[in-house]
Amino acid sequence: TLAYAATRATAGKTIYINAGTYNETQATILPVGVSILGAGESTTILRAGNLGSGSGKEDFVGSLIRLISPSYQVDQFSPAIAPANGNQTLSGFTIDGSSRALKAGIWVQARNNVTIRNITIKDCAQRGAVACFGQKLGRQEPPFYITGLKVYDMTFINSGADLSDETLGNLCIGHTDGADIYNININDNAGYGIKFIFEGYYKNTKIRNCNITVNEQDALWSEDIAIELGNLGPGNEVE
Repeated sequence: TLAYAATRATAGKTIYINAGTYNETQATILPVGVSILGAGESTTILRAGNLGSGSGKEDFVGSLIRLISPSYQVDQFSPAIAPANGNQTLSGFTIDGSSRALKAGIWVQARNNVTIRNITIKDCAQRGAVACFGQKLGRQEPPFYITGLKVYDMTFINSGADLSDETLGNLCIGHTDGADIYNININDNAGYGIKFIFEGYYKNTKIRNCNITVNEQDALWSEDIAIELGNLGPGNEVE
């Protein structure tokens, strides 16, 4: 399984996944510096069901591929730790959430220099992909921003969610400085397109050339939103 391969790989290595459908029953905990390269979105399929829910919608537990570095030593009230340098790429496969059984496809937290490209994520329960620094104190600016994030040539299908008190997005980002996000296609009948997580906070982040289709009807908000960001700092562009 991909989860097992990730336990054997070391920094600077790439895990290659041949064409085929792989039924993953454990989360892939990807070390710093390890990349994943599939044979292509149409031929390499990673299928996963329910991997847990953790402590809620902002917990990475339950996601399939996890690039997690500690943002706090013990809990969100402990001193923050700077993001690790990921120096890694994910590319060339599809994540199938088994009819919304899988909480999220990819979760990047407190890790710089990560590229996610040429991936399709479909039918996840709450979010397709997440990239952020992580937990922080209340409604305060995060102590660190993640840098070097690139997300492009991606497709998301029905991987957002309508919860009882919030609507979640297919691609959720927060605490980014200098992120480059482009050529994103999103089609969802329930959730938002691109949305903030942990209240957002962005600097020098560019979102461009996106094709986002969401539902015109929403029980909570009248209609769903293509792009929803919060706490915008300097240098951001949406085009």
